[in-house]
Amino acid sequence: TTRLREAQRQVDGVCGANADNTGGARRAIDGAKWYKPLADKTHILIIGLDGTAQALDAIRQGKQDATISQNPIRMAERSLGFVKDLMVDGKAVPAHDYWPTTLIDQKNIDSAAVKKYGLWSAEVK
Repeated sequence: TTRLREAQRQVDGVCGANADNTGGARRAIDGAKWYKPLADKTHILIIGLDGTAQALDAIRQGKQDATISQNPIRMAERSLGFVKDLMVDGKAVPAHDYWPTTLIDQKNIDSAAVKKYGLWSAEVK
């Protein structure tokens, strides 16, 4: 138990490379009884990447602080647009394209800005 408490003091936050990694870290933190609310000074910040349904559910439940959504559906639409421009219309396409991401947390999850950006995982059933 002492070792577990010492380890907890060394973890301030987790940033998962994807929703599955983040979910595993979240379950491990819960399993070790390390979960504390955001206002607690020992809270471990949990942020993931993807904006999946499981991440959105965890944010709404207060078990995950945020996710960074890339909206892969819109990314794919833009990519296919570039393919059409190049292969069908013979137009030049950019060598690089910036795709915006958005941070989703409890404060903005139901905001107009996030809805406009798109909760892509809600579109995939």
